[in-house]
Amino acid sequence: MKQNRVDVFGIGCVVLDQLALLTHFPHPDEKLEMVDHLEQVGGPVPTALRQMARLGLTTAFSGLIGDDRSGSIIRDGLKASGVDVELLQTLPGCCSGFALAWSSLERGERAVAAHNRSLPALASDVLPENRFPDCRLFHIDGQEHRTIADIVLKMKDRESQISIDTGSFRESTLDLLPLMDYIIMPGLFPQIWLGNSCPDTLEETSSLVADRYPQAELVVLTDGASGSAACARGRIIRQQAFSVTTVDTTGAGDIHCGALLARILCGDSFEEALRYAAACAAIKASRLGNGRLAEDTEVRAFLSDRAISL
Repeated sequence: MKQNRVDVFGIGCVVLDQLALLTHFPHPDEKLEMVDHLEQVGGPVPTALRQMARLGLTTAFSGLIGDDRSGSIIRDGLKASGVDVELLQTLPGCCSGFALAWSSLERGERAVAAHNRSLPALASDVLPENRFPDCRLFHIDGQEHRTIADIVLKMKDRESQISIDTGSFRESTLDLLPLMDYIIMPGLFPQIWLGNSCPDTLEETSSLVADRYPQAELVVLTDGASGSAACARGRIIRQQAFSVTTVDTTGAGDIHCGALLARILCGDSFEEALRYAAACAAIKASRLGNGRLAEDTEVRAFLSDRAISL
């Protein structure tokens, strides 16, 4: 039986993040004592859904995990965060995806290595499309899987809006962009995609991408400490990042995406939603991991302390 309607339903890659906080990135053959270490649920879509759930939206996730310890941690972590995991698929004999992430206190930067090759590509024989919930927003990542375009079209037939967090550049992701209502991508994506024809600024680039995909209500480009630029039907919106003492930026872009889409669904203007998302991402960057995601009251207090109102 199909689930009840939710605010946001997402499909995407999910991994177990293993985070190490270091004083600095080690040199070759150097050994360091970790400042701190933890495990958490990772992946663009599940992390965004966890933030949305934290902000009061109802969310559900479908993806693939293995029948290993990591898969159990992923399932339990999503469920504890308020994300419906009824459609999270466990594949016997497979290893769940995982990522190793190192954060440097010295430079406020991170490095990530991910592995997800034990799991097959998402396909209709493992994802029960007839059980997908109705939703206001269907959110995906840029991972390559065979059936996602068909699923997007079916969700559009249900009058769901569609959003994508493209992540790293993949040629196959470009085929999905004409179907999107909301396009969110890191600044590096169009640099690789467009090469020498990529404009110099985030603002110009967001406008160019929006011109190529005029069906999109909003195109957002993010660039870490440089903030974000968006184009909404020809109107450029610039949002600077908030300055904080950076501890760990792993997942900050996913948190930004989740907060942005949540506030749009709550009726905020694009300017308000981008401001709110920047605050959420800054709060996350000041902490190790995503174990304690920002609540609405905390985000508003963060902005109020800076004399900024929504």
